[in-house]
Amino acid sequence: MEMHGKTNHPLYQTWVSMRKRCRWTGHHAYHNYGGRGIEVCTRWDESFTAFLEDMGEKPSPSHSLDRIDNSGNYSPENCKWVTWKEQQNNRRDNIALEIDGEFKSIPEWARESGVAEVTIRNRIRLGWPPKEAVFKQSSHEKAKIIWNGEKWGVSELARKHGLHPNTFRRRYYLQRWSLERALTEPVRKRQ
Repeated sequence: MEMHGKTNHPLYQTWVSMRKRCRWTGHHAYHNYGGRGIEVCTRWDESFTAFLEDMGEKPSPSHSLDRIDNSGNYSPENCKWVTWKEQQNNRRDNIALEIDGEFKSIPEWARESGVAEVTIRNRIRLGWPPKEAVFKQSSHEKAKIIWNGEKWGVSELARKHGLHPNTFRRRYYLQRWSLERALTEPVRKRQ
């Protein structure tokens, strides 16, 4: 294996980490890489210089190495530089959902709908139809309160006034305090 003084290169650690994930059984992520049969092609495994020649420099500091086919090996034809957002869309546990003939990953649908990714995943696990899982707003997400002439989400309004959202909900919805009192009365410290 050659190194030729390249150990100070910014991509050297990327190369080392890629190889460790695939070869070293003690690596924390080995089970997702080498443990699944993912390997580094011989050219890259034997030469950091070859890796650098094939991949080139990162387009920006926010880019990372990604495999196009998550079941494929690390090789020039299966790797590219991607942003974190792009990499999240290429995860093994991502599910592509079809809604009205359009396929998108759950993170993409979550960004479009404003419904939390974890909420969509849980709804899909529970058997919800994709369109409903992605676009149905929960009751607390729908709740809007008019304050000083503007519509506010419950959590957003509570935090703006230095309250935990549950404290505000309890005061306003359960104890039926006026909006003014629910937002402005100081929270009593428990003794």
